[in-house]
Amino acid sequence: MTLFTSGDLQVCDHSLHLVKEVYDWFYIKYPEFRKVDVEVHQCNLTESNCYGFCQIAEDSNDYGKQEFLVHVHYSLPEKEYIKTILHEFVHIVQTIRGLFDDELRETEALLLEDVLYDEFKQGVTTKVS
Repeated sequence: MTLFTSGDLQVCDHSLHLVKEVYDWFYIKYPEFRKVDVEVHQCNLTESNCYGFCQIAEDSNDYGKQEFLVHVHYSLPEKEYIKTILHEFVHIVQTIRGLFDDELRETEALLLEDVLYDEFKQGVTTKVS
């Protein structure tokens, strides 16, 4: 329901705008996404050998609402940056829907990141059920 940002993102207006734009688009497309709070944290993930990852925030259940923390590598080209955010947002929806099988989660997220990226760039906002 709420988007928070943190990390190196704060110093780059373009990245901040891009995160908000992707979040707002995804929020319309996936209604269950409205039930959670999301923090996007831009950071250096070079040593993690990944572009991004998400996790349930430690204090997620304090107020009866799930909170997720999405980490995104700070120096990705714009296309990969958007696809990474979409990929991690898909993982959040999977968690909300109760999909916890790691192989299925990753297969679906990898497939959807490209589809969603294309739809995002074309402005398609048809809701997914």
